[in-house]
Amino acid sequence: LSLTDRYQFVSKLRLRHCCEQAVVNALAPGKDGLLEVLNGGRTCNDTLDKLLIVDALAARLHCEFEEVLARYDCAQPYSVIHNCTHCKV
Repeated sequence: LSLTDRYQFVSKLRLRHCCEQAVVNALAPGKDGLLEVLNGGRTCNDTLDKLLIVDALAARLHCEFEEVLARYDCAQPYSVIHNCTHCKV
């Protein structure tokens, strides 16, 4: 594949958890960035693996945060927010 073809393919990929985020936008500029992914090979695989690890971390942290919110009683007067809809914003 040419660099342009690879770019078009990669630009259609989305992260698993942060699905609104395109892979090309999630890559850092410079080292281990888009150019390494477009060049293919081992560096590409390693870079995408790191990105999947970060995405999995985001999924885990989101899940843990949801568990905290589920235990929070927003109806109690000691709550700073006083409203469950505000807690989940």
